[in-house]
Amino acid sequence: MIPIPKTEVYTWRGYRCSYQVYPGSLETPPLLLIHPLGVGLAGWFWERFCQAWYDQGQQNPIYNPDLLGCGQSDQPVAAYTPQDWADQLADFVHQVIQRPVVVVAQGATLPIALKLLLLPKMQGWVRGLVLSGPPGWRLITTATPPLAPASPLESALYWTRGLGPVSLRAARSIFAILLPPSAIWLRSGY
Repeated sequence: MIPIPKTEVYTWRGYRCSYQVYPGSLETPPLLLIHPLGVGLAGWFWERFCQAWYDQGQQNPIYNPDLLGCGQSDQPVAAYTPQDWADQLADFVHQVIQRPVVVVAQGATLPIALKLLLLPKMQGWVRGLVLSGPPGWRLITTATPPLAPASPLESALYWTRGLGPVSLRAARSIFAILLPPSAIWLRSGY
């Protein structure tokens, strides 16, 4: 069993952003994990995955950041967009990881991953994309009406709508192969 690494910090646009690094071989590409979005969700979401990954003998270093507004990162009062988090992750790759990564996006973070891949400064910095429990086809292909939130609360509700069932389905699919999730963890809704 590997210990959970200590939390480290870097600065992005004046904000304190936290992350963890699980060590690995310099000969394998690092994994950049993007945790799901929702109340209380952060990098801790991936702890069981990281343990199972190394238990199976994988050697990739794993970088597990808390997105701005989540976990131990600063939580400024703002409406966050996928572009904001993609910009944060791009700077994280350049500042902290400093080599090409394999992006692992969970569930409804697919828009963040796609925005990250499309950033000009990320050309040559992404070796692969893994979608863990991607959203359903209808959710991806059905246009939603534009929304102009009147308050930060409305904005937060807009960006996190529907993530409960998606996160639960994703949790079941992520760990179904690696290890069976505990009943307590699945009942938590994350």
